[in-house]
Amino acid sequence: MNTKRQTIWLVSMLSLMVILSAYYLFTEDVDPGNNMLTDGGSQEEKLGMDATEAAAGNADKLDGLTVTEVTEAADAGTATETAVDKEAEKADQEVLRKLDAAAAGTAGSIFEELQYKRDQKFAEENNRLYSIISDASQDAKEANKAAEQINQLEDKSSKKTGIEDELTKQFSNAIIVEENNNKYKVVVESEKLERSQADNIVMMVMKELEVGADQVSVQFIAP
Repeated sequence: MNTKRQTIWLVSMLSLMVILSAYYLFTEDVDPGNNMLTDGGSQEEKLGMDATEAAAGNADKLDGLTVTEVTEAADAGTATETAVDKEAEKADQEVLRKLDAAAAGTAGSIFEELQYKRDQKFAEENNRLYSIISDASQDAKEANKAAEQINQLEDKSSKKTGIEDELTKQFSNAIIVEENNNKYKVVVESEKLERSQADNIVMMVMKELEVGADQVSVQFIAP
């Protein structure tokens, strides 16, 4: 019985020694590593702090010198670009203004305006005469007179259109403008107008509208 107890005690002591030896060995291996890692970490932190401080110091220098100069140069460049952009925009607007002015003065637009005014005048006169006919308070004499004037107005308009159609065989555009005192101005689009051409136009208008030579004038507009 005693022998078994001694044997168990001896085995326990040996196991304890093995555990203590292993613990001692592992403890020795880990501690230096930890010290090295800790030292390395401290050195890295120190290096990082030194680098940060150095960068901050350089940034202070750059703020005082280089960065300020670059900012000023950038501002100057921006101001120059803005001035150039404004000049370019101003030049573009001037070109557009000239183009609009030129377009407004083209021969085509002039003829369109003359045609519009003539049509408007015809419509106003036509409406005035029809209002007389439709007015129940007007006597039969006034109504008949208005009806006759409508026929004359339409006949004259038809004759002017016929003359213009004939003139457009020679010219790009042509229009007859009725002026005061039963006078007519013929406007044609042409680079130039020969005296013989003007005379032929006058003769044509005199014949179709049954007016005298002093009632007709001719004008040409360059395209």
